[in-house]
Parts: sequence; structure tokens; C-alpha cells
Amino acid sequence: MLKQRWEANGSKTQGTWTDLFGEGPETDEIFMAWSYGVFIQQLAAAGKEAYVLPMYLNAALNSRGRRPGAYPSAGPLAHLINVWRASAPAIDFIAPDIYDPGFAGWAAQYHISGNPLFIPEIKLEDANAARVFYAFGEHDAIGFSPFSIEDSYDPENNPLTQSYTVLRQLLPLLEESRIKD
Repeated sequence: MLKQRWEANGSKTQGTWTDLFGEGPETDEIFMAWSYGVFIQQLAAAGKEAYVLPMYLNAALNSRGRRPGAYPSAGPLAHLINVWRASAPAIDFIAPDIYDPGFAGWAAQYHISGNPLFIPEIKLEDANAARVFYAFGEHDAIGFSPFSIEDSYDPENNPLTQSYTVLRQLLPLLEESRIKD
């Protein structure tokens, strides 16, 4: 989206946000994302001076088909990920909260070069018992955390609990694969 708007406005290298990206809520969102990112950069950099910890951002997704202003606009969304990465380089990765349909598509949009896939929130549902394998197998995920997992209806027999048991057994193979890559 960013590149298309920039090219549609003449691929200029100087000017106002409107000069570069045209008028409209999409440009307003790009500007807001940049501004938020610059602020978050200051916070993350200060945090890293105090604690040597990875810094990441949760991304509340924009539910496909909605325009800026109809969702939590300007957050670290897939269509703005490059804006956030440029304005907040102290952030180590951006992580999607996946509550919408289209799991594979969302995962692919966030597993890009320099951004490992970590899913800090996903709806607690039985289908995630398979999605967790997809996340680790297809996208080399570094984490998968269903929201409210402690509220599982039957923790011992929950399909996701069973998947995590299998993942624990596969962990040495997953780690070995990461070392080779």
C-alpha cells in the first residue's frame, strides 16, 4: 500500500506527507504511524538502555476491507510494517494478534525478512491445535500464545494442550533446524 501510494504520487523524494502519498485517510494513517513509531522508538531505546530485552509490538489487526478510521488505525499493521520498522528500529519484531479469519494470510504478512513470527494473542479455539504446527513448521514461529488459555474448558484434554505436548517433543528438532538456517 505504501509503495503504491508513493508511486501513484510521482515517487517524489521531498515534500509534505500529502505531496508524497496523496490526500486521504490512508496518507493520514501513514503519517500517524510514522509519528507513533518515532515516539515508540524513544521509549524502546530508553528501555533497552535499562534492560537487555527484546522489544516487540502487538498489532491489533485491521479486519480486512475496512478503511482507516474504522479500525485502530496507524498501529503496527501489516500494510504499515515498513513505516514502523523505519521509524522505530529499536523494536525487534512486530507481532500480530490474530482473531480474524485467514490465519495463514496474516501469519505470512508478519513473517517477513527481519521480523520473526510471534503470535502473542489468538482466539482460544480448537482449530489452533493445528495452527500452532503451521506457525512453527511453515513460519519458524518463535511463540504462539492463545488468549485466555487458562480458561480452557478441559485443560488436560484440550486439543491445544495436546499439540503443545507434541511440540515439546519436537523442540530439539526445531532448535536444530533454526541453528542450520
